[in-house]
Amino acid sequence: MARETSRADLEDGDWKSNRLWKELFLDYMANPMDVRTEVEFCKENAISRVTLWRWKKANHEEVFKEVQRRRKIYTAELRAVASKALVKKLGTDTNAIKLAFQLMGDLVEKTESRVEHMSHEDKVRRINDLLSKIEAKKAKWGSEPSKGDSDGEVQLGGIEPGGTGESSDGLQP
Repeated sequence: MARETSRADLEDGDWKSNRLWKELFLDYMANPMDVRTEVEFCKENAISRVTLWRWKKANHEEVFKEVQRRRKIYTAELRAVASKALVKKLGTDTNAIKLAFQLMGDLVEKTESRVEHMSHEDKVRRINDLLSKIEAKKAKWGSEPSKGDSDGEVQLGGIEPGGTGESSDGLQP
């Protein structure tokens, strides 16, 4: 099946040649609202994907810079469209009101974080209290080895026989 060769397919690699489809491609790449694929773009502009690929490869730096420059313009336009849509919703939607105040900086979600500053002595005291509670639990459990424990050490993670695993001081046996 023979394929027709378009003027774009005969391109000489020059950045300036066949400017129309190239300008359209740069706009397509920069526009966040354009959801076409490159294949769709090629079909709509009667160029082959190979031609587009070769042109992008040969002019990668220029294409990238120009797309970034144009993207700034589209971003500003998108911001204006979004602002107008938000204004239309302000009368009926409380989430829109909240978003508007957040965007203006008048509404900031408050978060609380609690940082406990302890002196070295307080830290040592807290550690010693925890160690004494552990020693008390060991004494309460007794020195009998738990089932399956051959070396006779008390298992801190076990549950006391007949107990529920809970204690009055909040520590798990």
